[in-house]
Amino acid sequence: MPLRQTALNQLHHAAGGRMVDFAGWEMPIQYHSIVQEHQIVRQSAGLFDVGHMGEITVRGPGSIQLLEYITCNQIGNLEAGQVRYNALMLANGGLVDDILVYRLDAEDFFLCVNASNTTAAFEHLLTHKQTLQCQCTVSNESNDWQQIAIQGPRAAHILQKSLDLDFGSLRYFRFQDLEWHGQPIRLSRTGYTGEDGFEIYTDAASAVRLWTTILAQNSAEEIRPIGLGARDSLRLEARLPLYGHELSRSMTPLESDIAFIVKEKPQIDWLGKSICMQQKQDGTPGRVCGFQMQGPGVPRHDMEIVDSSEQSVARVLSGVYSPILKKGIGTCYLPAGYLEESTGLKIQVRDKSIPIEIQQGPFVTIRAGNQA
Repeated sequence: MPLRQTALNQLHHAAGGRMVDFAGWEMPIQYHSIVQEHQIVRQSAGLFDVGHMGEITVRGPGSIQLLEYITCNQIGNLEAGQVRYNALMLANGGLVDDILVYRLDAEDFFLCVNASNTTAAFEHLLTHKQTLQCQCTVSNESNDWQQIAIQGPRAAHILQKSLDLDFGSLRYFRFQDLEWHGQPIRLSRTGYTGEDGFEIYTDAASAVRLWTTILAQNSAEEIRPIGLGARDSLRLEARLPLYGHELSRSMTPLESDIAFIVKEKPQIDWLGKSICMQQKQDGTPGRVCGFQMQGPGVPRHDMEIVDSSEQSVARVLSGVYSPILKKGIGTCYLPAGYLEESTGLKIQVRDKSIPIEIQQGPFVTIRAGNQA
């Protein structure tokens, strides 16, 4: 089956992007050096094609009923124009997907879901809409939207200068519906790098025009296109989870170290609530945590982690070289007993055992949400 392409595919090829298969999409892994792309996002700004992400709408009087039941974070208290990080839940407490929920109006919601899970998320919503007999419409609108993101400390300045958009004092995890050259765009301020950043949702033709305009009106020292390679190292430095690595159908949000999205919602028996509330009270059998390499080498997915007795205790979930820390960093799922006493852990890199140091929280300073 041929790979799917975003509206920006030809521009990636023209810019020399090295293209790879990502969740069935032909996407750029890098244009130049991954380290250089990573550093410009930390220092100035980067432009990301995220047109492979899925967009699903839930509309109607039963929309809140459906979304409250199927997610672990609160829905009903979202304001119009607000975005919230959430998860589509399973009865066992695992995740179908982690999502962003946009509230457009009282009964109108827009969900951004992962490319690899778009079909699963859509079918999950439809199944429970039917089970609950909710009076709402669930639509997969992914083919109608293209999404680009601009991330970095100078993202707001570059966006205003390049597009002459009046997004005023748009706050973190908020959005506005605007017009650019007569075409509607949805501009949100969230991000996936730990830096300030924006997402622009629009149609295919407008996405191409936006991309070319932003790059044409700024130098390569100010902003560059960024591939999936740097996107991964940026999000991992910020300890932001990726579905299929830190998140899965078999781990609860508490085990995945995103317990902050789990709310009791007293009047709602949402999917997976009993196990999540039990874990909030009693603790989890283990938890995703970060680690830094204490020697040369870069951790890679599924590498073995052993204790001081050479007993296997975990495997690497995600691992990269951190251009900021100049060392290997990663995540793993540690059994509860090792969370309290984690000294002596080592990772098997080829034929060597390299000590690792467990770290809670981000590896770098998070600047997202700190704008004036």
